[in-house]
Amino acid sequence: LPKDLPAPAPTFSVVIDGSYIYALVIGKERENLFKLRLSDGQTVWAASIDKYVQGVPLVLYDGKLLVRSRVSPWPRDAHGYFQAVNPENGGVLWRVRIEGTSGATDELPLIASDRAYLTSEASSPETTHLYTIDLRQGRVLDHQVMHQIDSAFAEHQGILYFGGDKPAAFDVIRKQILWQAHLTYPQGVGINVPKRPLLDPIREEIYLGEWEQDLYVLSSRTGQVKEKVYIRGYWRGEFFSPLKAFF
Repeated sequence: LPKDLPAPAPTFSVVIDGSYIYALVIGKERENLFKLRLSDGQTVWAASIDKYVQGVPLVLYDGKLLVRSRVSPWPRDAHGYFQAVNPENGGVLWRVRIEGTSGATDELPLIASDRAYLTSEASSPETTHLYTIDLRQGRVLDHQVMHQIDSAFAEHQGILYFGGDKPAAFDVIRKQILWQAHLTYPQGVGINVPKRPLLDPIREEIYLGEWEQDLYVLSSRTGQVKEKVYIRGYWRGEFFSPLKAFF
């Protein structure tokens, strides 16, 4: 950075469990995962995760901390790890290698039936790695390289649903895409979806919000847009718009 600019402050991802808080820090060298007592703020233990650690997710699941990290961000050797950490002492219980880069944002993994579903960008244009990880045994159950998809946001009756501007449905058993839509602005550019969509399995609908003004209602069976609801903020770029409040 230029000398007249301050160094970026570390960013935290935290989770609280009873009398303790676990904090994962990005932008910090060496020790970057901590267990602290809520009563007095004292450090119980500190551990080091890989250098390019992601700030999200830090998940407490089934008595284990789940941490995703980045080892190499360079496209030709981009990879990282998804690991389970013992909350008692900070030791790694298991970890699996994840090929590809994490993309522009770091998303929480979708966890369903003791399985985690993670995506990462592959080196080939418009392709994505999809990993299915057994959280009990710490092993990869399945690895698919698919046409460009976003993070999975829901699973229902063996079907995975993905968000972003190219929402999709994937049959886990048959390992095939059932449908994939492409939502664009009038000028043909993909829409900006800042948060995870929502699935209503009863109505068989997906609710997906564009950054500023539109809420899309999609059929979870076909991916077709059933309705587009205009929800406009006070003015373009307004920080607190109705759509952001909805999320």
